[in-house]
Amino acid sequence: EILRNQAGSSKVGSSHNMGLLRRHVRSPGTMRTRLSIGSGRFIAVVSLATYARTHSLASTTNRGMPFLLDDSGALEASGDTVSVAQKATQSTKFNALWQQGDGISPTNPGPHYFEVKILEGEGTWAGFTDQAHFGSGWKCKSLSYGGNLSDGGGLKRGHFGPNLKPGSTLGMRAEYVAVGDGTHRLDVHLSVDGQGLGKAFEIQGDAPAEVGPLYPVISFSTGPARAAIATFQAPPAASLDVADQGPRTSVAGQWAVPSADLGVAAPPDLPQVIFSVDLERGALGAKVANMMSTGISQTPPHAATGGVRATMMMPPPAFQEMEKRVGDILGSVSGLELAEGGATLALKHAGGEVRLQAYQERHAPVMRGEIGWWK
Repeated sequence: EILRNQAGSSKVGSSHNMGLLRRHVRSPGTMRTRLSIGSGRFIAVVSLATYARTHSLASTTNRGMPFLLDDSGALEASGDTVSVAQKATQSTKFNALWQQGDGISPTNPGPHYFEVKILEGEGTWAGFTDQAHFGSGWKCKSLSYGGNLSDGGGLKRGHFGPNLKPGSTLGMRAEYVAVGDGTHRLDVHLSVDGQGLGKAFEIQGDAPAEVGPLYPVISFSTGPARAAIATFQAPPAASLDVADQGPRTSVAGQWAVPSADLGVAAPPDLPQVIFSVDLERGALGAKVANMMSTGISQTPPHAATGGVRATMMMPPPAFQEMEKRVGDILGSVSGLELAEGGATLALKHAGGEVRLQAYQERHAPVMRGEIGWWK
């Protein structure tokens, strides 16, 4: 930005005056505009090629703030907090890049650790991207988490962890690790509310030339929503691994039962059946060949409140008897309660009782070849 003050004012570069100038800028390129501010009159020649590529026009409306906002005009940032008031549509989302420090790169390998606190709204995602791949809506490509894992263009891992909701804290640890051949490997580990989810992304080999230093990015898929970010000393990567859980204090979560304990022939490829209890939604689900679920009361005894819903795939013959058995159990649940000091879950149904063990799913990380913009 080059400003020439024809009235001799010394405040040409103030954030207030610059904000007035920006309202005269409408498209990329070079523009010449004339405007008056107080008693001063200015001629501005503005070069916008770089701004248009990185969307830094939006960020300058928050001069002195580390957030770089997309060009939707819907986001506001104050210090470490970013928010959106309006609701996003299915065809868009709102993105904010946290540009504090030099970014994460092989020359600044870390480890780096950030925590994103969800203050308001649901449907928030967070992760990492660089300036070149940051943008508005679905133009923004990233290594991101919102219950599932995504590269900004498509789903990479489903049900990697819990969805983010008001009060949730997402821990994000990123590090470029030197490997023996002189290149680096990018490792991203995640946690939610202190519970390690393990390694989410593992990218072998140095990044291509078009991928620059990485910064945290926050994306809102609905509004109103608000989130805050903070930087901390990085914990050991192992502390964010999936840990074996001890006794539980709630029936919510995932539980497993050996297929052989369900009273019918167990398919050889199904050593156990996983049940999921979601008290917030009032749902109990299980998967054999199809995903099946039923409504349950959110308060004890957590009995079934409706029929069984299921996806419509035709199960292989070896799975059909087991699928019918699990469907019968779901449809007749009379109660769920912790047993053995929280080590097991007693699922009571019309045919008796099934004991389930606490289960914590472990996912393989998303690898380099799965990330479209990193290839």
